[in-house]
Amino acid sequence: TCGYESVLIAESLLISPPVLVTGAPPYRVRFTSTLELDDNPFSLIGVRIERAAGAPAEEILGSTADFTADGQPETVEFAISPTWGGEQIQLVFEFETFLPTGPALGWRVDDVSLVATDS
Repeated sequence: TCGYESVLIAESLLISPPVLVTGAPPYRVRFTSTLELDDNPFSLIGVRIERAAGAPAEEILGSTADFTADGQPETVEFAISPTWGGEQIQLVFEFETFLPTGPALGWRVDDVSLVATDS
């Protein structure tokens, strides 16, 4: 469980420890998201997968349009490419704002899981 608030022109990143993708596809990432914004168009969020080591590689999973900014928890799930099988990956949650926000605003992420088929 991690939570943070964004401040003026700040980029905040939550990065998971490396995780080995095992099992058979289809692969999915599931987590609970609580997002509070001040309804300005200058707050950006994103979720991506990055290779934990070696040659750079990433896959964008979600962005602001994929989340409801009402301060209520919601469970979201994204399919990820089968090419990540056998790879060490990191999940990256990014929050950036261009206007000052108050202490109640931000993005909280809980219960992150990587789902695969038993092989």
